[in-house]
Amino acid sequence: MSDFYTVCEFNGESQRTDTHWRSVTGDANFNWRMIYDVELPIKDPMLSFKVYDKDILSADDYKASTSFSIGSYLEDAFEN
Repeated sequence: MSDFYTVCEFNGESQRTDTHWRSVTGDANFNWRMIYDVELPIKDPMLSFKVYDKDILSADDYKASTSFSIGSYLEDAFEN
């Protein structure tokens, strides 16, 4: 059984979701909105996600991560 939470990082700012407790199948669902202040133009706009398994008696276990550039999305949002 796992207790998942996610840490999101953008432009040096880190935010964290709540914990999805007692996932027996390894699936976790988050309906979470992260809001970051953005000033364009921005150099290398990378958004990173890291998933951890929360542990009460020891350090939290790192499970997975991914990063991707959101520059084109920011440009589209600025134009519209």
